[in-house]
Amino acid sequence: MEPDAGGALMAKSPNFWIPRELLGSQAAAQLTGKSLHILLKFYAARQFERLPRQQGRAAFRQTNNGSLTMTYQQVQKDGITNRQFTHALDQNIEVGFLDVAERGAMGHPTKYAISERWRKYGTDDFEKHERTPDRREHKIRAAENARARKARR
Repeated sequence: MEPDAGGALMAKSPNFWIPRELLGSQAAAQLTGKSLHILLKFYAARQFERLPRQQGRAAFRQTNNGSLTMTYQQVQKDGITNRQFTHALDQNIEVGFLDVAERGAMGHPTKYAISERWRKYGTDDFEKHERTPDRREHKIRAAENARARKARR
């Protein structure tokens, strides 16, 4: 993966694929514009390897699911605030587009996986997941609040 103009890691291809059903799904209808923007950035960051043809059709396998990362610093370059990014992650996890694969720690970003849980959103079979905020978010939010108070003076 290579950094894009905003510093975010993106797959080398200028194109990316999303499931057609995602566009009209009940889960996608719940997302804000920023949440959809973040979801598309995660889809664009996927990497695939070509598999042997299956029934005459090209076949691919995602090689980096569970290793997708996106940091607050990367999305700030897109004009997304820390609070908007946190809300976007929460929304994408709540409706089943993303799962936390590995919680991060200082110096190590959280790793995410593209999930298929969204396909069952709104049904009794939907598995609800929530993201557990970590200490870094509390520090970021405290710093944002301090800057806002200082700017009001």
